[in-house]
Amino acid sequence: MVVVRLPNGSIQLHNPNPISPELLSDLQPRGRIGSIVTPTLFHDTYLEDVLRLFSECKLYASPDLKVSPDLTNARRTFAEWPESWLPVLRPIQLRGTTTQETAFYHAPTRSLLVSDLVMNFGREAPLFTRLFFRLNGVNGQLRPTRIFRQTITDRAAFLASIDELLQLDFDRLIPTHGSMVETGAKERFKREFKV
Repeated sequence: MVVVRLPNGSIQLHNPNPISPELLSDLQPRGRIGSIVTPTLFHDTYLEDVLRLFSECKLYASPDLKVSPDLTNARRTFAEWPESWLPVLRPIQLRGTTTQETAFYHAPTRSLLVSDLVMNFGREAPLFTRLFFRLNGVNGQLRPTRIFRQTITDRAAFLASIDELLQLDFDRLIPTHGSMVETGAKERFKREFKV
């Protein structure tokens, strides 16, 4: 989960984790949690529990994401992203894939947030994790897994989305799966990204 402060002072949760009492006590002093983002169709495991816990929040997600009918009143699509947030956090839809992933550019920290687009597991990951991702074509590299590559339905549209990401001035990459790339992420992304 990534926590982002928005221009209106509220907090946004990306890819929400289960909210333990310890995590809740860590989040509360940071400010009001006003919105939740599920950037892909496949990151909804804990979503409904988190939406019930933060019932005042707006949910930003793909229109195809299935959510319990009693939770849809707070739902927004990324097309409804507030313009006032764009200078801080900009959504970029990855076209041409069934995951319907949306990446985000956080301008103040020059960070790119991605969900399943690329993974970054190195020697620090547990052995089973390293073996699993090695079998999926990610062996210490910053690249999509074989599983993700199978979700690409329109290669030209997908590569146009990647070109759009590469136009951004990011230096840091925050993947949902694996370690952050603290610096030099754009160059590493260009070098290692293979479809």
